[in-house]
Amino acid sequence: MVLAILYKAVIPADLLEYEIPKTEASIQTVNAARREAAEIIQQLDDRLLVVVGPCSIHDPQSALDYGTALRQVADRLGNELLIVMRAYLEKPQTSAGWKGFINDPYLNGTFEINKGLRMARQLCVDLTDRGVPLATEFLGALSPLYLADLMSVSAIGARTAESPLHRELASSVPFPVGFHNATSRDVRTAVEAIQAASTQHQFISVTPEGRSAIASTPGNKSCFTVLRGALSGTDNETEEVHSAIAQLREANQNPVVMIDCSRDNTLRDACDQLQIVQDVSALIAKGERAIIGTMIESNLVEGRQDVPLEGFSHLKHGLSITNGCIGWGGTVGALESLATAVQERRRIFAKSN
Repeated sequence: MVLAILYKAVIPADLLEYEIPKTEASIQTVNAARREAAEIIQQLDDRLLVVVGPCSIHDPQSALDYGTALRQVADRLGNELLIVMRAYLEKPQTSAGWKGFINDPYLNGTFEINKGLRMARQLCVDLTDRGVPLATEFLGALSPLYLADLMSVSAIGARTAESPLHRELASSVPFPVGFHNATSRDVRTAVEAIQAASTQHQFISVTPEGRSAIASTPGNKSCFTVLRGALSGTDNETEEVHSAIAQLREANQNPVVMIDCSRDNTLRDACDQLQIVQDVSALIAKGERAIIGTMIESNLVEGRQDVPLEGFSHLKHGLSITNGCIGWGGTVGALESLATAVQERRRIFAKSN
Protein backbone atom coordinates (compact mmCIF):
# COMPACT_ATOMS: atom_id res chain seq x y z
CA MET A 1 0.00 0.00 0.00
CA VAL A 2 1.30 3.43 -0.97
CA LEU A 3 0.60 6.26 1.46
CA ALA A 4 -0.11 9.57 -0.26
CA ILE A 5 0.78 12.94 1.24
CA LEU A 6 -2.05 15.46 1.07
CA TYR A 7 -1.09 19.06 0.37
CA LYS A 8 -3.00 22.29 1.00
CA ALA A 9 -1.99 25.73 -0.17
CA VAL A 10 -0.33 27.91 2.46
CA ILE A 11 -0.32 31.69 2.31
CA PRO A 12 3.06 33.04 1.12
CA ALA A 13 5.01 34.82 3.82
CA ASP A 14 5.34 38.06 1.86
CA LEU A 15 1.57 38.22 1.35
CA LEU A 16 0.91 37.67 5.05
CA GLU A 17 3.36 40.45 5.89
CA TYR A 18 1.54 42.69 3.42
CA GLU A 19 -1.82 41.85 5.01
CA ILE A 20 -0.51 42.30 8.58
CA PRO A 21 2.37 44.78 8.40
CA LYS A 22 4.54 45.92 11.27
CA THR A 23 3.78 49.32 12.75
CA GLU A 24 6.46 51.94 13.30
CA ALA A 25 6.24 51.22 17.02
CA SER A 26 6.69 47.50 16.32
CA ILE A 27 9.81 48.14 14.28
CA GLN A 28 11.31 50.28 17.04
CA THR A 29 10.50 47.69 19.71
CA VAL A 30 11.98 44.79 17.73
CA ASN A 31 15.16 46.56 16.67
CA ALA A 32 15.91 48.13 20.06
CA ALA A 33 15.56 44.79 21.86
CA ARG A 34 17.68 42.99 19.26
CA ARG A 35 20.48 45.50 19.70
CA GLU A 36 20.29 45.52 23.49
CA ALA A 37 20.09 41.72 23.76
CA ALA A 38 23.18 41.36 21.56
CA GLU A 39 25.06 43.87 23.72
CA ILE A 40 24.16 41.93 26.88
CA ILE A 41 25.30 38.65 25.32
CA GLN A 42 28.57 40.29 24.25
CA GLN A 43 28.92 41.71 27.79
CA LEU A 44 28.86 45.29 26.57
CA ASP A 45 25.76 45.86 28.74
CA ASP A 46 25.76 44.57 32.33
CA ARG A 47 22.00 44.08 32.55
CA LEU A 48 20.35 40.66 32.59
CA LEU A 49 18.37 39.35 29.60
CA VAL A 50 15.18 37.79 30.99
CA VAL A 51 12.95 35.76 28.66
CA VAL A 52 9.69 35.32 30.57
CA GLY A 53 6.15 34.37 29.71
CA PRO A 54 3.75 31.51 29.01
CA CYS A 55 5.13 28.06 28.30
CA SER A 56 3.16 28.34 25.06
CA ILE A 57 0.55 30.79 23.83
CA HIS A 58 -2.94 29.41 23.16
CA ASP A 59 -5.16 32.47 23.72
CA PRO A 60 -4.31 35.81 22.08
CA GLN A 61 -6.33 37.87 24.55
CA SER A 62 -4.65 36.44 27.64
CA ALA A 63 -1.28 36.89 25.91
CA LEU A 64 -2.09 40.56 25.29
CA ASP A 65 -3.16 40.99 28.90
CA TYR A 66 0.04 39.36 30.10
CA GLY A 67 2.17 41.47 27.75
CA THR A 68 0.51 44.70 28.89
CA ALA A 69 1.24 43.87 32.53
CA LEU A 70 4.79 42.78 31.69
CA ARG A 71 5.52 46.05 29.89
CA GLN A 72 4.84 47.99 33.09
CA VAL A 73 7.29 45.86 35.07
CA ALA A 74 9.86 45.99 32.24
CA ASP A 75 9.77 49.79 32.28
CA ARG A 76 10.22 49.90 36.06
CA LEU A 77 13.15 47.45 36.10
CA GLY A 78 14.69 48.52 32.80
CA ASN A 79 17.95 49.75 34.34
CA GLU A 80 18.76 46.23 35.49
CA LEU A 81 16.80 43.89 33.20
CA LEU A 82 15.99 43.62 29.53
CA ILE A 83 12.68 41.76 29.73
CA VAL A 84 11.55 39.92 26.60
CA MET A 85 8.22 38.06 26.51
CA ARG A 86 8.05 34.41 25.54
CA ALA A 87 5.88 34.07 22.44
CA TYR A 88 6.16 30.32 21.90
CA LEU A 89 3.73 29.51 19.09
CA GLU A 90 4.94 26.04 18.11
CA LYS A 91 5.00 23.21 20.63
CA PRO A 92 7.63 20.45 20.53
CA GLN A 93 6.24 16.98 21.17
CA THR A 94 8.07 13.82 22.14
CA SER A 95 4.75 11.99 21.61
CA ALA A 96 1.30 12.85 20.28
CA GLY A 97 -0.33 16.05 21.51
CA TRP A 98 -1.15 19.65 20.73
CA LYS A 99 1.41 21.06 18.31
CA GLY A 100 0.94 24.70 19.16
CA PHE A 101 -1.03 27.79 18.22
CA ILE A 102 0.21 28.02 14.63
CA ASN A 103 -0.63 24.40 13.83
CA ASP A 104 -3.91 24.13 15.72
CA PRO A 105 -5.20 27.54 16.87
CA TYR A 106 -8.64 26.23 17.86
CA LEU A 107 -7.22 23.37 20.00
CA ASN A 108 -9.51 20.84 18.34
CA GLY A 109 -7.36 18.97 15.84
CA THR A 110 -8.62 20.90 12.80
CA PHE A 111 -5.11 22.19 11.98
CA GLU A 112 -6.22 25.51 10.49
CA ILE A 113 -2.60 26.47 9.86
CA ASN A 114 -3.31 29.43 7.60
CA LYS A 115 -5.55 30.90 10.28
CA GLY A 116 -2.95 30.07 12.90
CA LEU A 117 -0.30 31.95 10.96
CA ARG A 118 -2.56 34.98 10.57
CA MET A 119 -3.60 35.00 14.23
CA ALA A 120 -0.02 34.49 15.41
CA ARG A 121 1.33 37.31 13.26
CA GLN A 122 -1.44 39.69 14.35
CA LEU A 123 -0.72 38.90 17.99
CA CYS A 124 3.00 39.53 17.54
CA VAL A 125 2.32 42.85 15.81
CA ASP A 126 -0.08 43.87 18.57
CA LEU A 127 2.40 43.01 21.32
CA THR A 128 5.38 44.72 19.74
CA ASP A 129 3.22 47.73 18.91
CA ARG A 130 2.61 48.00 22.67
CA GLY A 131 6.34 48.01 23.29
CA VAL A 132 6.70 44.34 24.27
CA PRO A 133 9.70 42.64 22.62
CA LEU A 134 9.31 38.94 21.87
CA ALA A 135 11.25 35.69 21.95
CA THR A 136 10.25 32.36 20.46
CA GLU A 137 11.44 28.87 19.67
CA PHE A 138 11.28 28.10 15.97
CA LEU A 139 10.50 24.44 15.31
CA GLY A 140 9.51 24.40 11.66
CA ALA A 141 12.07 25.31 9.02
CA LEU A 142 9.62 27.66 7.26
CA SER A 143 7.75 29.32 10.14
CA PRO A 144 10.51 31.96 10.58
CA LEU A 145 9.54 33.35 7.16
CA TYR A 146 6.25 34.46 8.73
CA LEU A 147 7.35 35.72 12.13
CA ALA A 148 11.11 36.26 12.37
CA ASP A 149 10.80 39.96 11.50
CA LEU A 150 8.85 40.42 14.75
CA MET A 151 11.25 38.56 17.05
CA SER A 152 14.15 39.97 19.04
CA VAL A 153 15.49 36.72 20.53
CA SER A 154 15.05 33.05 19.67
CA ALA A 155 15.86 29.71 21.24
CA ILE A 156 16.61 26.31 19.77
CA GLY A 157 15.47 23.45 21.98
CA ALA A 158 17.50 20.53 23.27
CA ARG A 159 15.95 18.13 20.77
CA THR A 160 16.68 20.33 17.74
CA ALA A 161 20.05 21.80 18.72
CA GLU A 162 21.75 19.00 16.76
CA SER A 163 19.63 19.64 13.66
CA PRO A 164 21.64 21.03 10.71
CA LEU A 165 18.49 22.84 9.52
CA HIS A 166 18.14 24.73 12.79
CA ARG A 167 21.82 25.59 12.91
CA GLU A 168 21.52 26.98 9.39
CA LEU A 169 18.40 28.87 10.45
CA ALA A 170 20.22 30.40 13.41
CA SER A 171 23.02 31.52 11.08
CA SER A 172 20.52 33.49 8.98
CA VAL A 173 18.55 35.57 11.49
CA PRO A 174 19.52 39.10 12.62
CA PHE A 175 18.99 38.53 16.35
CA PRO A 176 20.49 36.46 19.17
CA VAL A 177 19.74 32.72 19.29
CA GLY A 178 20.21 30.52 22.34
CA PHE A 179 20.91 26.80 22.02
CA HIS A 180 19.76 24.59 24.89
CA ASN A 181 22.11 21.95 26.19
CA ALA A 182 21.08 18.33 25.66
CA THR A 183 18.40 16.55 27.66
CA SER A 184 21.31 14.63 29.22
CA ARG A 185 22.59 18.06 30.38
CA ASP A 186 25.69 17.69 28.19
CA VAL A 187 26.81 21.08 26.87
CA ARG A 188 28.88 19.82 23.94
CA THR A 189 25.94 19.84 21.51
CA ALA A 190 25.10 23.47 22.31
CA VAL A 191 28.73 24.52 21.92
CA GLU A 192 28.98 22.79 18.54
CA ALA A 193 25.69 24.37 17.47
CA ILE A 194 27.01 27.84 18.32
CA GLN A 195 30.15 27.15 16.30
CA ALA A 196 28.07 26.03 13.32
CA ALA A 197 25.60 28.91 13.51
CA SER A 198 28.34 31.52 13.69
CA THR A 199 29.62 30.59 10.23
CA GLN A 200 28.27 31.18 6.74
CA HIS A 201 25.99 28.57 5.15
CA GLN A 202 24.51 27.85 1.74
CA PHE A 203 21.47 25.59 1.49
CA ILE A 204 18.21 25.02 -0.37
CA SER A 205 15.42 27.09 1.11
CA VAL A 206 12.24 28.97 0.23
CA THR A 207 11.88 32.68 -0.40
CA PRO A 208 9.13 34.80 1.26
CA GLU A 209 7.32 34.60 -2.10
CA GLY A 210 7.26 30.79 -1.82
CA ARG A 211 9.89 30.00 -4.46
CA SER A 212 12.65 27.45 -3.99
CA ALA A 213 16.03 29.12 -3.76
CA ILE A 214 19.60 28.73 -2.57
CA ALA A 215 20.04 30.69 0.66
CA SER A 216 23.40 32.17 1.64
CA THR A 217 23.64 33.21 5.27
CA PRO A 218 26.16 35.55 6.93
CA GLY A 219 26.53 33.65 10.21
CA ASN A 220 25.25 34.76 13.59
CA LYS A 221 27.81 36.10 16.10
CA SER A 222 25.23 36.53 18.87
CA CYS A 223 24.48 32.91 19.71
CA PHE A 224 24.70 31.65 23.29
CA THR A 225 24.13 28.59 25.47
CA VAL A 226 20.95 28.01 27.48
CA LEU A 227 21.40 25.62 30.40
CA ARG A 228 18.24 23.60 31.01
CA GLY A 229 19.97 21.90 33.93
CA ALA A 230 22.62 23.73 35.90
CA LEU A 231 21.63 24.37 39.50
CA SER A 232 20.01 21.10 40.56
CA GLY A 233 21.49 17.70 41.28
CA THR A 234 25.08 18.88 41.78
CA ASP A 235 27.15 19.26 44.92
CA ASN A 236 28.51 22.58 43.71
CA GLU A 237 25.84 25.00 42.52
CA THR A 238 28.23 26.52 39.98
CA GLU A 239 29.75 23.27 38.72
CA GLU A 240 27.80 22.98 35.47
CA VAL A 241 27.91 26.73 34.84
CA HIS A 242 31.70 26.77 35.06
CA SER A 243 31.97 23.56 33.04
CA ALA A 244 29.92 25.14 30.25
CA ILE A 245 32.04 28.29 30.35
CA ALA A 246 35.23 26.23 30.10
CA GLN A 247 33.92 24.35 27.06
CA LEU A 248 32.88 27.58 25.36
CA ARG A 249 36.32 29.11 25.96
CA GLU A 250 38.02 25.99 24.62
CA ALA A 251 35.92 26.32 21.46
CA ASN A 252 36.77 30.04 21.18
CA GLN A 253 33.12 30.99 21.70
CA ASN A 254 31.63 33.70 23.88
CA PRO A 255 31.84 32.33 27.47
CA VAL A 256 28.36 33.27 28.69
CA VAL A 257 25.24 31.29 29.61
CA MET A 258 21.54 31.78 30.18
CA ILE A 259 19.86 29.69 32.90
CA ASP A 260 16.49 28.14 32.09
CA CYS A 261 14.71 28.24 35.44
CA SER A 262 12.29 25.48 34.44
CA ARG A 263 13.07 22.20 32.65
CA ASP A 264 15.67 20.01 34.36
CA ASN A 265 16.33 22.61 37.05
CA THR A 266 12.87 22.02 38.55
CA LEU A 267 11.95 18.58 37.22
CA ARG A 268 9.11 20.53 35.56
CA ASP A 269 7.52 21.63 38.84
CA ALA A 270 6.47 25.18 38.06
CA CYS A 271 6.56 26.42 41.64
CA ASP A 272 10.19 25.33 42.01
CA GLN A 273 11.17 27.95 39.44
CA LEU A 274 11.01 30.55 42.20
CA GLN A 275 13.75 28.71 44.11
CA ILE A 276 15.90 28.48 40.98
CA VAL A 277 15.46 32.23 40.44
CA GLN A 278 16.68 32.79 43.99
CA ASP A 279 19.70 30.55 43.32
CA VAL A 280 20.50 32.42 40.10
CA SER A 281 20.05 35.74 41.87
CA ALA A 282 22.45 34.63 44.61
CA LEU A 283 25.12 33.72 42.05
CA ILE A 284 24.73 37.04 40.25
CA ALA A 285 24.80 38.97 43.52
CA LYS A 286 28.15 37.29 44.33
CA GLY A 287 29.55 38.80 41.14
CA GLU A 288 29.07 35.97 38.59
CA ARG A 289 29.32 37.73 35.22
CA ALA A 290 29.09 34.65 32.99
CA ILE A 291 25.33 34.43 33.64
CA ILE A 292 23.83 36.91 31.19
CA GLY A 293 20.21 35.80 31.27
CA THR A 294 17.39 33.62 32.54
CA MET A 295 14.28 31.95 31.15
CA ILE A 296 11.12 31.71 33.25
CA GLU A 297 7.78 30.07 32.40
CA SER A 298 5.15 32.44 33.75
CA ASN A 299 1.50 33.28 33.22
CA LEU A 300 -1.25 35.35 34.78
CA VAL A 301 -2.40 32.35 36.85
CA GLU A 302 -0.18 29.74 38.52
CA GLY A 303 -0.28 26.13 37.34
CA ARG A 304 -1.82 24.56 34.25
CA GLN A 305 -5.12 23.18 32.94
CA ASP A 306 -6.29 20.56 30.48
CA VAL A 307 -8.43 21.65 27.54
CA PRO A 308 -12.01 20.91 28.68
CA LEU A 309 -14.35 18.78 26.62
CA GLU A 310 -16.59 21.83 26.28
CA GLY A 311 -13.87 23.46 24.20
CA PHE A 312 -11.84 26.63 24.03
CA SER A 313 -14.51 28.92 25.47
CA HIS A 314 -14.43 27.07 28.82
CA LEU A 315 -10.68 27.55 29.42
CA LYS A 316 -9.62 29.61 32.42
CA HIS A 317 -8.15 32.96 31.39
CA GLY A 318 -4.39 33.28 31.76
CA LEU A 319 -3.75 29.64 32.76
CA SER A 320 -1.32 27.47 30.76
CA ILE A 321 -2.49 24.38 28.85
CA THR A 322 1.03 22.97 28.50
CA ASN A 323 3.74 23.16 31.19
CA GLY A 324 2.77 24.66 34.51
CA CYS A 325 3.80 28.28 35.06
CA ILE A 326 4.36 30.51 38.04
CA GLY A 327 1.61 33.10 38.55
CA TRP A 328 1.78 36.85 38.13
CA GLY A 329 2.60 37.66 41.75
CA GLY A 330 5.49 35.20 41.75
CA THR A 331 6.67 36.57 38.42
CA VAL A 332 6.95 40.13 39.69
CA GLY A 333 8.80 38.94 42.79
CA ALA A 334 11.21 36.89 40.67
CA LEU A 335 11.97 39.81 38.37
CA GLU A 336 12.55 42.13 41.32
CA SER A 337 14.93 39.59 42.87
CA LEU A 338 16.95 39.40 39.66
CA ALA A 339 17.06 43.19 39.38
CA THR A 340 18.34 43.49 42.95
CA ALA A 341 21.04 40.91 42.17
CA VAL A 342 22.21 42.93 39.16
CA GLN A 343 22.47 46.02 41.38
CA GLU A 344 24.60 44.09 43.85
CA ARG A 345 26.84 42.76 41.07
CA ARG A 346 27.39 46.32 39.91
CA ARG A 347 28.39 47.39 43.42
CA ILE A 348 30.94 44.56 43.61
CA PHE A 349 32.61 45.59 40.34
CA ALA A 350 32.43 49.28 41.20
CA LYS A 351 34.41 48.55 44.38
CA SER A 352 36.96 46.44 42.52
CA ASN A 353 37.56 49.25 40.03
